[in-house]
Amino acid sequence: MALAFAFAFAFAFAFAFAFAFAFAFAFAFAFAFAFAFAFFI
Repeated sequence: MALAFAFAFAFAFAFAFAFAFAFAFAFAFAFAFAFAFAFFI
């Protein structure tokens, strides 16, 4: 039971880390796109 709980906790932690990484990547991409758009206009 403890092993299954640890596995579920590790899976949730990895999922949250991947979600945060994807959110940061999308935010950086949008910021770079807005900066390039403002620079060229």
